Amino acid sequence: MKPWRGSLSLGFERRGARTVLARNRHHGPILVQSPFYPGDGACHVYVLHPPGGLVGGDRLTLDVQVGGSARALLTTPAATKFYRTGGPWARQAQTVRAAPGAAVEWLPQESLYFAGARAAVRTRFELDPAARFIGWESWCAGRPACRERFDRGTLHQALEVFIAQRPVLVERLHLAGGGEAFDATWGLGGFAAAAVGVAYPGGALLHLARSFNRRHAPSPGRAGATLVDDLLVLRALAPGISGLRQWLHGLWAELRPPLLGVEPHPPRIWAT
Repeated sequence: MKPWRGSLSLGFERRGARTVLARNRHHGPILVQSPFYPGDGACHVYVLHPPGGLVGGDRLTLDVQVGGSARALLTTPAATKFYRTGGPWARQAQTVRAAPGAAVEWLPQESLYFAGARAAVRTRFELDPAARFIGWESWCAGRPACRERFDRGTLHQALEVFIAQRPVLVERLHLAGGGEAFDATWGLGGFAAAAVGVAYPGGALLHLARSFNRRHAPSPGRAGATLVDDLLVLRALAPGISGLRQWLHGLWAELRPPLLGVEPHPPRIWAT
């Protein structure tokens, strides 16, 4: 079967009091339909991948540009699944750029890596110093509910945050199925699910995030928050994705009002 090649390019612009989806170009099985305006001042967009998962040889590319003073929230309707493969890698690359005065929320649902997957995922955020941003990436290796461990396959993940074209956070994660990193205390510590979130500017949010973690960290699990320059970096580990998802949603609701000046308005797709 021929691998899927999908690409999506989105551009948001501020026009009067409203943000509009001014550019929407796609090729292959990745697209958005109509944007939503739930009344929080942001243009909400759901990124759709109709096949629902990636197999060896598939490649998805997403490029998002949010213009000056525009406000955009992007999420996905379901988890992205990476299935096992006997050969080629499945690859996903996504870049989000925020211009001066933009307010951007990147809130995708998790990636699920089946045992035997060979997956390479790269996420890059390029922020203007005068932008505001909150976003995350989360994933689960194996299927804990089915007692399936990620005992074969390979994961390569990259997360990059650039502010004023300067690298502030550059991370690389390489996991081999069945490797010691899954159980070692210096690795995942026996947990199958992980998340990394970032918020900018984050200096005024650090105490809120740490207070939230003391009250609502995944249990069992671990959560932490630190500051890299003015970038708030949030991390958590959990046995499965459900507790991690609750932590992410709760943390977003806690940080959104002081960061963006609006109350949390969860995307309706999260309730389905």
